[in-house]
This record gives sequence, structure tokens and C-alpha cells, in this order.
Amino acid sequence: MKPSLRIDRQQAIELGLCSRHDVWYDGKTQTIEEFSRLQNLRVNENLNIMGNTLLKCLPSGLSVGGDLDLRGCRSLKSLPLGLIVEGSLHLGRCFSLKSLPPGLKVGKNLWLGDCRSLKSLPSGLQVGGHLSLEGCTSLESLPIDLKVGKSLLFWESPLTSLPSGLKVRGNLDLKGSKLLKSLPSDLKVGGSLLLDACVSLETLPSGLKVGKILSLDSCVALKSLPPDLQIGGSLYLFGCVSLESIPSGLKVGGDILRPQHLR
Repeated sequence: MKPSLRIDRQQAIELGLCSRHDVWYDGKTQTIEEFSRLQNLRVNENLNIMGNTLLKCLPSGLSVGGDLDLRGCRSLKSLPLGLIVEGSLHLGRCFSLKSLPPGLKVGKNLWLGDCRSLKSLPSGLQVGGHLSLEGCTSLESLPIDLKVGKSLLFWESPLTSLPSGLKVRGNLDLKGSKLLKSLPSDLKVGGSLLLDACVSLETLPSGLKVGKILSLDSCVALKSLPPDLQIGGSLYLFGCVSLESIPSGLKVGGDILRPQHLR
């Protein structure tokens, strides 16, 4: 039995995806190209087109009330302007995806793992949940007005800096970002800030506040910590071989795990 989704488009109709990657629309089989040419399509629940290697674009005016799963759609190059996803948007392993539409709003999580051709994120991007960017090896910067409701994950990123005014309510995880040299002075992280093995990071901004853990393990170029640093949880400094001292006035809610030479 083919899976079906209910869609609002003049009247309630049935849409499903078969194993040959054809789209079943109003009782008739259509090719994925014909599906892509539909306009103002509304899917009330989830839409799953995972692994469809023929899909190059989505219908103009597409609105999805649940999750939109496009993982492994290797020919997909772009998303339509005005796309609405009220649930999570899964775009992992969309190797040809080069850009996202400006003003894109995702109600829950946005997963972009291994989108190797993605060079930038759009202005006005809003993610209600987690934003995952692991493996986006061509993404060298983040937009200045980026809004992330929960955590931002970008291990081993090619970033050299972060945008001014960045606010992350959950965790900011940039472990292994070897080119990251600095953090903005107005960075706000409500959860944990994880910067392990950011080997080019030399300093932290004055007044930095981290809601939970600050992990700086193996930040081998880090020479100093700001005296007004505030951390809600523990501070991890293992392997910070260049750190000259630990200021006495630090406000740390948990433990300070010091490098060997400062114990």
C-alpha cells in the first residue's frame, strides 16, 4: 500500500511516493518533474522524498505542515522562494545544494549535514530548533541576522569568525574549527560553548557569558582568559599549553579543569 499525504490545493487530494520515485497525485502517476512544476502546494503533515536522485527542484509556493525530508536528494540545487516548513527540514547529503532562499523559516530543526556545495546561509534565516551544519565544508561564514532557537552544531567548520550579535539559546558546538581565530564581543550562548581543538583561537572577548559549560580543551594557541568571564557550569582547559594564567576573578558555577602546567 502506497503512503499517502493529505494536501490542500483547491480541495483535499491524495499524494504518495512509490519506490520508483514517481509521485502519485489525484489517483494518477506523475513523474518527479511534473511534481516539481506544481504550484502553491500545501502538505498538512510530513512530506518524505528522501533519497530521490532525480529531484532537482521543489514546487513553487510549497508549504509543509510537518517535516520535509530531502536527505540524499543529490541533484537538488536550490529550494523555492517562500518555502514554509513548520516542522523540521532534513537536507543531509544534498551534495548539489548551493543556496537556501532568503528569509527561510523552519519551525523546528534544520539539518544540513554534508551539504558540501553550500557556500552561504541566507539573510533572515530563522530556525526554531537545532541548526546542524557538520560537513558543510564550503560554508565559510554565517549571516549576521541568523536566529537559532536551540543549538548550533558545526564541528570542524571552515569558519574564521562568527557574526556580530549571534545569539544561541542552546549549545554552540564548534569543536575542531581549526581556522576560528576570534569570537564576537556580543556573543550570547544560553547553553554550553564547545570550542575543543580550535587551535587558532588566541583570546576570548571581554564580558563573555556562557549559560552552562565552556570547553576549551586543546586550544593550543589560547594565551589568556578575560577576567570578567562568566560561566554557569564548568570550565575545561585541558591541553591549553599556551595559557599563561587563570584570572582569580572568574565567575564559574562548576569546576575549573586546569591544564597540567597551571595545576
